[in-house]
Amino acid sequence: MTIVLAGPSISVDGPTPQAPEYRLLDTAEVRTDNRALLGADVWSYPTGLGKLYAPCLTGTFADKDLDNEMLSSLFGSFGVYYPVTCSALGLDIDEIVTRARITADAVESEAVEREFRNGIAQPDNPFLNDANLAILNTGDGPRVSLAVLERAIAGTGRKGMIHVDPGVATALAGANLVTTAGDVMRTMLGTPVVVGHGYYTDSSGDDLYAPDGGTNAVLEASGWAYATGPVIVYRGRELALRSVGHDVNDYAVVIEREYLVEWDTALQAAVLIDFTTEP
Repeated sequence: MTIVLAGPSISVDGPTPQAPEYRLLDTAEVRTDNRALLGADVWSYPTGLGKLYAPCLTGTFADKDLDNEMLSSLFGSFGVYYPVTCSALGLDIDEIVTRARITADAVESEAVEREFRNGIAQPDNPFLNDANLAILNTGDGPRVSLAVLERAIAGTGRKGMIHVDPGVATALAGANLVTTAGDVMRTMLGTPVVVGHGYYTDSSGDDLYAPDGGTNAVLEASGWAYATGPVIVYRGRELALRSVGHDVNDYAVVIEREYLVEWDTALQAAVLIDFTTEP
């Protein structure tokens, strides 16, 4: 005999949103300084490499090249907001704020990465795909492309960072070119690799913000990888805006946070990696 029980449906929690691994906000240095959110004139450390000389030379032969410079770039802040609207019937607005905050925590790095790559909210800021980007090569496999980026970093004489989308990260991992021990993905030389969901911007496979202007931007089987200097992210205080629409019985909640992303612009290079080419 089969017994069928009928009754009202119950409410249960869905899966909790979780932040992806190896994101920008976990790999870069994150600071809290609300003064920086007014905009910052970043006075970078000197560029260039150490010069060589022979101690015993005299006269004009002892002249030293003094052409190293200190870059100064102006960075403006930008905001990320996460809005939620739902029925007020039977719900507590504080619970809605909590759920909106948990979701914002999970997805905030994607928005910061998208701005850092594409300069959407602050197009006057230095960003990865701006006019200063040097495209070093296109269409090679993961091993050759990563070697080109590591060599570009070596040209600065100091540590750098590599930025890739999840597809590129998978290609690098499949070729055994990165390690994932700990909280940061790294190359075999120890260079941090940011895996940014915001570095890939269009699920259709057409990257509208590609540094080649979009002419060769179909990315189903390829993806861009970038090399930069170190990145610092300033994160401001959170603002939770709440409103109740009494006429429609809706709650509206907006989680807002401000950021400033500043980075060492002495290195800004990219390669297009072909996933179909042997490592």
